Amino acid sequence: MHAIARSCFQMALQAVKEQFRDAGFESLDREQFIKLMCKLNPSFGADELTTIADGALASSFTGGGKMCCSALVDYLFGVNPVTKSYTRPNAIIMGDLGSGKTSAYFLKMTEQGMVQVKELMDGDTAELPSLAGCAFEEWSASFERAAGDYIHHYPVHIGATQWYREMPEQQQVALGLRLWSWGEKFPSGFRLLEVSGLKEATCEAIACRHACQAVLKVGPDIIVSTGTGSMQCTCGSVSQSSSLDTKAWSKRDREDLPAFRSAAREALRPFVPSFQQLNPSSLALFIGASWYAIVSAGMASAKSEPFISPRVEAIISLVAFASHPDTAMRDATNVWRLVEALNMMHVHDVAFGRNWLVHGENFRTTWSVGYFLEGCP
Repeated sequence: MHAIARSCFQMALQAVKEQFRDAGFESLDREQFIKLMCKLNPSFGADELTTIADGALASSFTGGGKMCCSALVDYLFGVNPVTKSYTRPNAIIMGDLGSGKTSAYFLKMTEQGMVQVKELMDGDTAELPSLAGCAFEEWSASFERAAGDYIHHYPVHIGATQWYREMPEQQQVALGLRLWSWGEKFPSGFRLLEVSGLKEATCEAIACRHACQAVLKVGPDIIVSTGTGSMQCTCGSVSQSSSLDTKAWSKRDREDLPAFRSAAREALRPFVPSFQQLNPSSLALFIGASWYAIVSAGMASAKSEPFISPRVEAIISLVAFASHPDTAMRDATNVWRLVEALNMMHVHDVAFGRNWLVHGENFRTTWSVGYFLEGCP
């Protein structure tokens, strides 16, 4: 009897999805969705419609302020365990769609309340292709190889970050629809997550404070994270994001470094008020691509533990490396961006980290780990 009921339910679900397709709708915007809800139930009040629309948009996001109709139907019927906001997953596969690469993790909460973070690799590489620079089939094949058997047992969450947000609206929607279509085959559910600059910075700060307190025994007063396409800064309860395409700059000649430094200072300008709140005893934590800058300058090895350094000493080492004529443009731009940020601060000490060992478990201070720590809201 249960099997018959499930079969009938699935048939009804597919029928609703086909109605959307037959009507020529693959996606809906918020206004269209609210009009649809009003027709289905004219008794809905304004507050109810706002709540429903917020949940629908978050659970079927496809970019450009629109909802994927197929994911929307799943959300309304309550069939996708990933999109139930009240369900905190015990473990997920997390994909971070960066502009230069895709990072993938298996995140699991232990019975002791600790987070296990496993970086997923395609063969011997942890830097999976970026959807910004390869065919979808190449990207999805690499992601599935990295996820391995986990993909058959745990929900998949994909985070759409800076480069996704900056694509033209139609491209966002088209890519989002393709990702949702790809995700439909995963038995434990799928979610495409809109990651605003504020959300990225806030979640990253959650992970950083957790790790820094556990490993360095001190909490950072400010956290600066750098990527190939964006930067985030969190100071107290204020989080901000700024764009800077270091990947494009890295393809230019070294003669353009002064122009890049000027562009970096301009991109860092929104963070200046937060920088100015610091005093010499404050601790600034740098993560993300800043770690690769430190490694390229010979201040640490790729697998070094997090450490604290006097700010002035760090600047001297970084400037010496970035100024050398043999330094590759890719490394030089990454280092100069870090130098510009350090020059704007007046703290005595700065911390750098990537390989965190928290309670004996590997830990990553990424926004995706902070998102998981918060229960995947």
